[in-house]
Amino acid sequence: MKKIRFYSGLINLQIKWLDKMSDKGYRLVGTGKLWYEFEPCGPSEYRYAIDYVGDKSRTQAKEYADFLEDLGYRTYFKNINLNLDLGDLVWEKLAGKGDFFADRATALDRALLIVEKKNDGKPFELHTTYEDKALFYRKLMIPYLLLFLLFAALGLYTKMWGWFAAAAVFFFVCIVYLADYLKMKKYSSLTEG
Repeated sequence: MKKIRFYSGLINLQIKWLDKMSDKGYRLVGTGKLWYEFEPCGPSEYRYAIDYVGDKSRTQAKEYADFLEDLGYRTYFKNINLNLDLGDLVWEKLAGKGDFFADRATALDRALLIVEKKNDGKPFELHTTYEDKALFYRKLMIPYLLLFLLFAALGLYTKMWGWFAAAAVFFFVCIVYLADYLKMKKYSSLTEG
């Protein structure tokens, strides 16, 4: 069965939906630009987590996925955009240290890594400390902040409301991740610091 959905970088919504599909007895077996493919399984048999890997090189992202698979998880790469880019090479602000360019297949088409595990009744989290969670949300927030600034500048330059509408969407997502980031930083300083 295929389901059409696009969550972009709204990772928590995507995780909840994948867990809900598992609760209904469907396991993820493939992904595409706008679709997810499922096969029947036992109700609530699997749980999902998602990590942002758009800041890693293609090799680093593949090594990370292989590492998780060696631990017994299944992984699927998922796009975070719909190819609203210019050409095959894009500047990636969050590329690894020393890397300024990333190819579309890594930074855009494979920016999310969906991770599946057998449900053992325990919460499934890839980031377990508050500091690690704060860094995760910070990585997610920065691309949306940059997109907000870009689209707002285009709106100011062209005086077209469509650019401002797009900027508002990116600003909203940025604020969601900023709130998560600040909450995790606060918890980190209270419990881990």
